Amino acid sequence: IIDCLQAKLDVHFSDDVNFGEGILNDYFDQVNRKQLFNINDLILIDLYFICLESAKTTEGIYSITFYDKLMKRLINQKRISPETDLILNNVLLNNIDLAFKYGRENYVERVIEISNSIMTEIHDFQRRPILSLVEWKYYLKFKHDFVAAEQSFTNATLFARLVGDTYLENKLKEEWKLDTTT
Repeated sequence: IIDCLQAKLDVHFSDDVNFGEGILNDYFDQVNRKQLFNINDLILIDLYFICLESAKTTEGIYSITFYDKLMKRLINQKRISPETDLILNNVLLNNIDLAFKYGRENYVERVIEISNSIMTEIHDFQRRPILSLVEWKYYLKFKHDFVAAEQSFTNATLFARLVGDTYLENKLKEEWKLDTTT
């Protein structure tokens, strides 16, 4: 797990998938055969998504077909435990950019539903502003609904303010400005 987390950071900061490919080559085939993912599997899947984001090719495990098959299993993942749900939520929200990048409206929609459900069930609303950000991007990109997007933006900034995170609140405002002025 530690190696996987370290590789994830290395890939993220270097944009070089080679830092993660060794671990993926060793373990990802086992994970890919599963229908139900445990915490360790989800951490490995998180590494895979980071590598996919940085990959220079769309072949093999970095193909869109492979991504689609994995996402379908992830969004249909049965709830195992609160701990697993927390990690699943993090993996889904951490990597939602890929669903936007590939134009997968149904994945974004399901991630919003799943994340909402998980946060409510385990009473962990720490990522609520991020989920609201995902919602507003979904409304703008796929539904072209500015009013709903604006409501999600308001929810995001209100929650950030409520928890006293002015840095996050300012970053959300910057992101909103970027999304609505381009």
